[in-house]
Amino acid sequence: MNTAGRKFQEFIKPLRREARIKRCFAESCDCSEDIKMAHSVQNNRILTRLANEGEVIQLKEDVGESGFGIAARLIGRKVASVATNFCGVHDTKIFVPIEKYGYRPPCAEQEFLFAYRAFAREYHVKLEQTRFYQAALKRITAPDAKRMFMDGLRGSEATLKEMEADRGILNQVLLCSNFKQIDTFRLVFRAVPTIAVSSSFALEHDLNGRQINCLGDLETPLKQLMLTVFPEGENTYVLLSYFRRHKKLYSPFFKQISARTIPEKKVIISNMILAHVENMFMSPIWWAKKGNGFQEAVSSLFHRTIASDDGAFSSLRDINLFE
Repeated sequence: MNTAGRKFQEFIKPLRREARIKRCFAESCDCSEDIKMAHSVQNNRILTRLANEGEVIQLKEDVGESGFGIAARLIGRKVASVATNFCGVHDTKIFVPIEKYGYRPPCAEQEFLFAYRAFAREYHVKLEQTRFYQAALKRITAPDAKRMFMDGLRGSEATLKEMEADRGILNQVLLCSNFKQIDTFRLVFRAVPTIAVSSSFALEHDLNGRQINCLGDLETPLKQLMLTVFPEGENTYVLLSYFRRHKKLYSPFFKQISARTIPEKKVIISNMILAHVENMFMSPIWWAKKGNGFQEAVSSLFHRTIASDDGAFSSLRDINLFE
């Protein structure tokens, strides 16, 4: 690592520690005092299917001699995907239907819980991101850097405010068991276990380039899409969940996917994952078998689309994470 890289790491490391927060997403009078290291991707039912010697692959930020980049890192499955976003009571109680039982499509309750968990994870990330910007601004004096972090804070706070409203809706759905407020588009691939995902994001464009969300527009609420990918038996399931009130917005996108062949669908979902998702984990054995060319293509697309989707669907890369 070069001198600039070391200084950058020294700057952000204490900020990340300061930004950490322990808060139950399901916050209620039933909460216990202990906040758990809760998995957003199930450990026993999913990560064990991918792991080799207890480890999975995750793409992570890396600061090396040539600057900022992306590196594939081995991470223990017991700490993969964890966040301090549920208390002991709620982490145990809420997810019983998907922790103890296999997925039985179509099941509105199970699909809601996968979406709920994905959204809760992203909400927690946004909480910590906001605290990170706030902590950084207390230490930065350079005007250009200060403006950059101020812009980041404004965007983060705006998104968090929108997600806070949706958090209230999701917890009310959970309380009333009115799971039909969330719709789910499902894909099933006959595939060996290669990847698992749990994430929520605002899809920017559909396959025809039509804008769904504008990340630069802080006045218009983002319409979240909750994505869960996991192996079950001999299949890999892809669940794309959304609030029913956004159905007209997302339906054309799902129709576009439905019209494609299975190999095309796999490429589309692969590109979407790499353009929008950080909380993904891959099989180390599968990753090693794919070779350097594939690994470099995956890391390159992931890096290129960190700030935006960069027209991910208008120039699909021939990358398939499901074979």
